[in-house]
Amino acid sequence: KEFSILVANDMHSLSSSLEDQSCPNSKNKESCTVPPYKYGKINLNTPLSLVSLMFTHMQKQLESPDILVLLGDFPAHLYAQDPKSQYKPEIFAELKKTINLVTEQAKIHFPNTAFLPVLGNNDFKYNYQVPMYNEKEEYYEFFYRICFEEHEPNKNWKDLENIKTTFLTGGFYAVDLENNLRVIVLNTMYYAKSNKEARDPKTTLMQLKWFERKMQEAKEMNMQVVLIYQVFPGYCYTTPLV
Repeated sequence: KEFSILVANDMHSLSSSLEDQSCPNSKNKESCTVPPYKYGKINLNTPLSLVSLMFTHMQKQLESPDILVLLGDFPAHLYAQDPKSQYKPEIFAELKKTINLVTEQAKIHFPNTAFLPVLGNNDFKYNYQVPMYNEKEEYYEFFYRICFEEHEPNKNWKDLENIKTTFLTGGFYAVDLENNLRVIVLNTMYYAKSNKEARDPKTTLMQLKWFERKMQEAKEMNMQVVLIYQVFPGYCYTTPLV
């Protein structure tokens, strides 16, 4: 069987919309740096109006895809806090609010499409930092609820109980689209160079062992595997590659 898949990534949306006025018509892209920035100021974060416009454009290309992959970094950069600075709960509240608003746009534009959420470095309380072991269940429950329980097509995945179990464990899961095709979604933030391993080494190892088992199962059942994650393991933009 053929599958149609759309991918939206790195939306980096603001939690509030800007005034509903468009930028002046001009070939000069700098004209879109004139207030009120309906579709965002160039090189900065994205207003929700642009996220909506993006989904509208995707919908025109493919009205009802089989799957929509939401490939991480839902909220604007400024909501994932610096772990070295003083924590502000109101900023974390805005982060979760924004994730909810962005996923709501996906539900509005693709009400009949199942989607696969992926966690990125800007989706956590602290940038590139996974939740502490004693905080993770509450955070992953929030994400699971808005992406699976509050989106009707996502209630129909095979093996939903196991999806829920691993998602609440560490934001990773697997879905079998057909008997010969498996999608594995990893939370690679556990392996980012910037992530402090002491935050949750138990889940870091647990995900690797689970991944090994799912790959072995796929091999034994002669399944093809599609692997999805936001940032490849080990990489960090602030650390030079060697």
